[in-house]
Amino acid sequence: MESEPREQNMEQDFSGSASDPQILTEPRHATTRLKFDEGARGIKLAIRSESGFFAHAYRGLLIAICAVILGVSSTGWCFLIVSAALVLVAETFRCAILATLDLLVEPGDPRVRNAREIASGGLLFASITSGCLTVMVLSAKLSEMLGW
Repeated sequence: MESEPREQNMEQDFSGSASDPQILTEPRHATTRLKFDEGARGIKLAIRSESGFFAHAYRGLLIAICAVILGVSSTGWCFLIVSAALVLVAETFRCAILATLDLLVEPGDPRVRNAREIASGGLLFASITSGCLTVMVLSAKLSEMLGW
């Protein structure tokens, strides 16, 4: 069957995590520690598999530096943090969807183009929303400082 080699490859991609049967068959009453560890491994895999995380981190660092220089208020920081989290969550979901599609079908299969584009569209929507919030927060503080 076609799906068996893909599952074996996926187990190899997860290094040591797939060999731990407790993680693969997580009970309903799994401890918070197990859930946290699984989430941390998921973030690590997403960062390793998608270069977009580095671009988002770079932009986020530049925005944070600008916010510190401008002296953004606590409310402004909340908006900036939530907007950055929105983009990272969207990127993580996009990465998960693409990884799932890669397991289910052959790369380049035209049947999954719509799913890939919708996932990318969700990230684009989150990025545009984040950009608008960032511009609003930073420009409001800058105009306040310049007396406009």
